[in-house]
Amino acid sequence: MIFHGSNPKIMKQKSKSTDRPARRGPIRWLSAASTALCLLAVVRPILAADDFRPSPRPEDISEAEWQKLFFGRPVFILAHIVTSKGVSWYEIHNWDENVEGGAIGGRDIFYVRVENGRADMPWYRRFPEDEYSGKQVPPWTSVGLSLQEATEMEKRIMEKLIQIEGFQEYKEGIQNAYEDLARGIGLDVYYYLLYPETIEAAKELGLVPRNFVPRVSEKPQFTQEEREAYRKALAQHRAELEAKEKALAEERRQTQPSPRPEEISEADWQKLFGGKPVFILAHIVTSKGVSWYNIKEWSTSPPFTIHGPNVFYVRVENGRADMPWYRSFPQDEHSGKRVPSWTSLGLSLQEATEMEKRKMEKVIQIEGSQDYKKVLQECYRDLDRGIGLDVNYYLLYPERIEAAKELGLIPRNFVPRASETPSSPEKREQR
Repeated sequence: MIFHGSNPKIMKQKSKSTDRPARRGPIRWLSAASTALCLLAVVRPILAADDFRPSPRPEDISEAEWQKLFFGRPVFILAHIVTSKGVSWYEIHNWDENVEGGAIGGRDIFYVRVENGRADMPWYRRFPEDEYSGKQVPPWTSVGLSLQEATEMEKRIMEKLIQIEGFQEYKEGIQNAYEDLARGIGLDVYYYLLYPETIEAAKELGLVPRNFVPRVSEKPQFTQEEREAYRKALAQHRAELEAKEKALAEERRQTQPSPRPEEISEADWQKLFGGKPVFILAHIVTSKGVSWYNIKEWSTSPPFTIHGPNVFYVRVENGRADMPWYRSFPQDEHSGKRVPSWTSLGLSLQEATEMEKRKMEKVIQIEGSQDYKKVLQECYRDLDRGIGLDVNYYLLYPERIEAAKELGLIPRNFVPRASETPSSPEKREQR
């Protein structure tokens, strides 16, 4: 059973699943506490029609803005509406290319608005970044739609999912979910079923009676089957934690403190770092024979990573090592001291790009290519929305952009843009 915002793998392979739905938040993305309340919210693969393919770019969104929103990744438009004010709204989900035949992944959810010819993204939820954050899908009324418009949007979403799954199975799934809420189970998964527009849409489509009023029990009531499922879920959760611990151990193994480079004397190395452990993130020798290092502090406390706040740029020229730039904490914590571009320190654009590439390759080795690529693209998207310029300003350096292109992290024709005005509701509220 699928619901709007869930993560079913909608495949070409038939399934007789009668599992209850997990719209907008499958059980495996939640905390152990959430898992305890959502024992039957496990989604299995189901049938998809052949025409459920990645969606083309809508005509009211330019190619450039579509590229900035999704960086060429395939997505699926679940629903679309134009409000009485002429504002176009889309609910869009990622398309999982890793599933044979493709699937509406559902883990990444995007609310896209098109107003006065400009497209932006007032809200999104992405994984794995938001995996345990409890970030909830907002009601459509909270982003500016009237109740009537929000209801229409929910109806279109439900109609699309009914088209995929079948009316009767979808109806049974939504009624089962309301029954769980009445038993005090699954509120952190099924919270969206209590939104007025969701209830009204379900009534108008005949999924629940016209006089239906949802009820939420304060005390969870579990069956024997659910208690057994909870026990298994806890065991799975423990296994996942153990796997993460092993991954952290492997990361620590790959990122041990760096030894002193041979070209830097023991005396110079001592003067530079005072015996503190550091990690060489990247190194290059320029055409003029000058050696440059990008060095990070090594955290001497668990989890023993390279992600300490202190950054050092070290230059070795004519056998002498010095430090043209550094940033240390807490001294520079609120100073606004910015990381300089490599070109500003005398490297050519080609040399600076090579330095950035080597740094990125090292981070990718530690964090994984897909995770790094996804976070980088989201940072560029935030810059376009006017968010994070004071933190991610360095992403606009020419060498940084070129390095990301050469490594395939962003498209070759990508041109970043930084908006001066934050476009998210949260940022506007803060201002």
